[in-house]
Amino acid sequence: DRLCAHGLSARTLVLPERRGQAVALLDELVDLARSEANLAFEYTLALPASDPGLRLFCLWPLFSAVQTLRVLEHNPAVFEPAPVKITRDALAYLMTSTKQNVGSDAALRALYQELQGRRAA
Repeated sequence: DRLCAHGLSARTLVLPERRGQAVALLDELVDLARSEANLAFEYTLALPASDPGLRLFCLWPLFSAVQTLRVLEHNPAVFEPAPVKITRDALAYLMTSTKQNVGSDAALRALYQELQGRRAA
């Protein structure tokens, strides 16, 4: 159990004195989610570029999740009552950029890296 491995329980997860452990657990889970997102991204690129609607159907929630992971990573505010989320402007940007580049795997790869906060390789 990941909570126990970090010396946490459901009750102690949000305690301020356990914040360092909670953030370490969060980062571990973000890394796991990123690995799954990478697989989902490769799957989505395997969909035909000639079917942009199907690609967008997969890319928009995936890219939204990737941006959310970026906001969550190393963020102790996650354990506070106020929600931590991406902005509407960020969501609008990802939707517009994805729609404009839906037919280009290279452009989508660059956008995916950008949304993760990384430079395209």
